[in-house]
Amino acid sequence: MCPRATPQESPSAPCIILVADLSGYAKSFEKRSDSEMAHFLDRYYASAEGIISSSGGKVIKFMGDSVLAIFPAEMAAEAVVAAVSLEAVVERSSSEENLRFSLGANLHFGPAVQCELGTGPSRRLDVVGRAVNQAFLLGRGPGIRISEPVYRKLPSGERSPWEKRRPPAVYLLGEGGQPYEGLRKRAAENAARW
Repeated sequence: MCPRATPQESPSAPCIILVADLSGYAKSFEKRSDSEMAHFLDRYYASAEGIISSSGGKVIKFMGDSVLAIFPAEMAAEAVVAAVSLEAVVERSSSEENLRFSLGANLHFGPAVQCELGTGPSRRLDVVGRAVNQAFLLGRGPGIRISEPVYRKLPSGERSPWEKRRPPAVYLLGEGGQPYEGLRKRAAENAARW
């Protein structure tokens, strides 16, 4: 991992990026108290930290029911093991707590800047870059998704369980990013409709 540096001192460097969240978390806690939610998240954070760090990764931050972590570039297989282990813990916790959620995790490999951001007491280590954004864009919902670059970094014997999927189609309203002036002829009217 990189030393704690400022953005100006930190070149972009390749790493494995893991983003994970609990699919169905908000719905599962609709009828539970805030205290129960906090108690669950405290245990979840401890489990995630233990799994990720023992697999060679580093938790960058927790955001509600989500975690952002990084692994050294050569540790794709370990990052996948961490995601699979975390999925098992989440499944067990969900069952024990009589809740209905599951892990959704994305792993991507690419360059990112690892540095301290912010000022004063909120200054903390973070990771930013297009590769981080791409990790978030791999998909949502339950399951573990890996990008092609992560797949290529896995030893050939560990590639067989993965199914290649086509990305979903993306539709853009209007041409070239311009407001769509069909239907009701004005962008404001269309926005109200959608």
